[in-house]
Amino acid sequence: MGRGFLAGVRICPGAPTISHLLFADDSIIFSKATEVQANTIKHLLGLYEAASGQQVNYSKTDVAFSKGIPEELR
Repeated sequence: MGRGFLAGVRICPGAPTISHLLFADDSIIFSKATEVQANTIKHLLGLYEAASGQQVNYSKTDVAFSKGIPEELR
């Protein structure tokens, strides 16, 4: 996967796009609420697991949506 596969977010006009934030043992990934973006994140997490030997604990994983996203899309 190359650049541009995740849409990311901007906090204000003219600000750089943020696609992810990484902390000590946590990651936050930003994207648009589309099936393509969700599949891209799933694929990237699989690549991370294969490269690092670690596994994503999906029972400790959350997905959050902005308030403007319709329930049927969530």
